[in-house]
Amino acid sequence: MDARWLRPGIVTVSAAVLVILLLTGIGAGWRMAAALWFVLVCPGASLVGALRLPDRFAEWMIAIPLSLAVVAGTSIILFYGGVWSPDREFGLLLGLCLAGLTWSHFASRDGVKGDT
Repeated sequence: MDARWLRPGIVTVSAAVLVILLLTGIGAGWRMAAALWFVLVCPGASLVGALRLPDRFAEWMIAIPLSLAVVAGTSIILFYGGVWSPDREFGLLLGLCLAGLTWSHFASRDGVKGDT
């Protein structure tokens, strides 16, 4: 498997697993573990590719604090906007992950042969 698809794959599978667990109502322990993994890893992992760091280990070490910062920021914005709910927070984080993956994909394409 190509390493450039690892981060998007992890984010996509993690989000899909959490959505399935939430929609089906499968055990609270599994939902909590999946939600914790999603919150700690996915927002930062979707954005860290745009930084174009040369070391994969550094990317993963930055992903966790970046995820926590994104989650805290979105929670604060929704709370002070008077519209916070777990569903809105999760929807916003899913949207940010999609936007982050798209941004990371296009930022990592600099210098690809054939691009102008």
